[in-house]
Amino acid sequence: MSFGLLNIGTQALNANSSSLAVVGQNIANVNTEGYNRQTANWATREGGNGVVVSSVERIVDQFLAKQLRGDSSTYNFDDQKALYSSQLDNILASASSGLDGAIDKFFTSMQNIVDDPTSIPNRNLFLEDTEALARRFNTLDDTLNSQIDVLNNQFSDISDKVNVLTKQVAQLNEKIQLADAKGTPANELYDQRDQAIKSLSEIMEISVSSNNGGVTESIFIGSGVPLVVGIDANEMVVSTGNPRINQYEISVRIGNNSVEVTDQIKSGQLGGLIDYRDSMLNPAINEIGRIGLVLAETMNAQHQKGVDLNGNLGGELFNDINDPSALRARILPNHENKGPTPSKQYVYITDITQVEASDYNLKFTSIRDFSITRESDGQVIKMSQLTQVTDPQDVTDGSYYVDWSTGELTVSVDGFRTELEVDGGFRLNNEYLIQPARYGARDFDVQINAADQLALGSPVRITENANNQGNGIALVEVDDVTRPTFTTGTQQLTPPVEVVFNNTDPLSYTVYDISDPDNPVPHDQGYGPMKDISFTAGDSIDMDGYTITINNQPKPGDRFTFDYNSDGVSDNRNALAMSNLQSQKLTPQGTYQQSYDVLVETVSSQTANAKVNLSASDAMLQSTVNQFASVSGVNMDEEAAKLVQFQQGYQAAAQLISASQTIFDSLLNSL
Repeated sequence: MSFGLLNIGTQALNANSSSLAVVGQNIANVNTEGYNRQTANWATREGGNGVVVSSVERIVDQFLAKQLRGDSSTYNFDDQKALYSSQLDNILASASSGLDGAIDKFFTSMQNIVDDPTSIPNRNLFLEDTEALARRFNTLDDTLNSQIDVLNNQFSDISDKVNVLTKQVAQLNEKIQLADAKGTPANELYDQRDQAIKSLSEIMEISVSSNNGGVTESIFIGSGVPLVVGIDANEMVVSTGNPRINQYEISVRIGNNSVEVTDQIKSGQLGGLIDYRDSMLNPAINEIGRIGLVLAETMNAQHQKGVDLNGNLGGELFNDINDPSALRARILPNHENKGPTPSKQYVYITDITQVEASDYNLKFTSIRDFSITRESDGQVIKMSQLTQVTDPQDVTDGSYYVDWSTGELTVSVDGFRTELEVDGGFRLNNEYLIQPARYGARDFDVQINAADQLALGSPVRITENANNQGNGIALVEVDDVTRPTFTTGTQQLTPPVEVVFNNTDPLSYTVYDISDPDNPVPHDQGYGPMKDISFTAGDSIDMDGYTITINNQPKPGDRFTFDYNSDGVSDNRNALAMSNLQSQKLTPQGTYQQSYDVLVETVSSQTANAKVNLSASDAMLQSTVNQFASVSGVNMDEEAAKLVQFQQGYQAAAQLISASQTIFDSLLNSL
């Protein structure tokens, strides 16, 4: 009997000792990240033969563990997006880096030359502010594109970290598998693996699949692309984009194949970076590019309608938005396209007021069909929705010309025209990225470097006869200086004309060609002499390349002469027209500055939303962390109580052994 009592006491002593060791392990790892508390499970032996520690169990709630991974992914997504969107918001809204102040200064300086067009200092100051505006466009574009480089570096660093973690998970799977086969406890290995998996969930949303009762775990991303399968880990790699070579894409290398997963990563740090790049940074670059295109094109168009101090027609104030290098840069073929390289691929801006701040994808859905997808809103423009014409010169917005046999396509949508030629015809699924606005800010440049080349006056001079009796006021609006009326280099109006009011009732007028002042003849624009035309104040008199308007009420015999303004050095009419562009609605968003303000407001709103989402996801994560810790974390009060409990149990077991020894000694002494 004493032998049985001794055996029970010994087992109790061992069980309490083992339990004390578990408590000690918990206490020792109270601050160890990723450690899950353990508990010793006791089991009675059959036949009243004592007790045994049947297992040492990790206390983990798998539902909370999964919830923790999901909340970690969401929080880190919101954290990265809030971080970078705040940077973008600060860049765009800052007076030192944004466009608003530079555009305002440009027009303030222009107002000075409107007030005094003969002032060379004012002209020079305007040129300086014009160059400053160009530098601001260029610098802002550089700044935003440098964020692309930062994100690329982040993608590389994060991919390296992912590869370290996936290898760690695979190695731990192997160690746990071996420990399980040997029957060796592996709780710490399980903790390390869980911690590595949680770190992966901070980077991107993952799904975890358990095998063999959790002995090994496999990890997948997106639609089921495997990162870890058992003891094997696949490598995450970054590569230059296709066709956006300056923007990295992310792939998983599985054997000899690579699966591109950029679009499948929707959460975690990596998802936040991708979403920021695609939903905020790229649209901002496109919008700033579009504003640059609008400002350059509209200013050039107006400046070319003027005359400079030398009597010459105005040239381009800013760069030509359809410069040959710009035409080629706006379209990029997909690297996986089949067939020969296009012999021609150009994108022309045809109506800058209709251009969207978006990229487009042109895809051949068959060898005789194509579609164009606007990426900003996902709208698909099918070939069947466009009007086909038989001559490429007749292509206007919403129409196309195609020759399937030779591989020639000209198509125009949203204010730009794409011209594409591929020898031998188009191939199924070939794609082309079209970026009409992307480089507008990068290419923004000043073309005039001399003050006397600023075309501030109108090329049409109006001379009111000194003997006019009425109160008529003549105005001229130049429409097209490429017409024969304005022959470049001649400094002549062909022909000069004179509007003479006839002695009729109702009042009428005749437009005379005064090329020979001694023999004026009624002017003929090809549809008959312009004579005895009934007059209505404010009606337009359409000439070849310009329009005359006479307001108020002239008298019979009044006359107005229209000739080339070769010596109009004090004329500010074209400068005034250029200045007025500041208040004109030239984009769907409004004026130049209103378009930029809408961009700033949009980014600011997105940034505010990102911060709200971050606050919410942080609260959710902390709640889940606390719930998880309440189950799996080490509670020092609880461990202290267990320490006392097992100490007392240990001492009692020792007393039991001592009592057994006493009984045994008494038995020996009784013999």
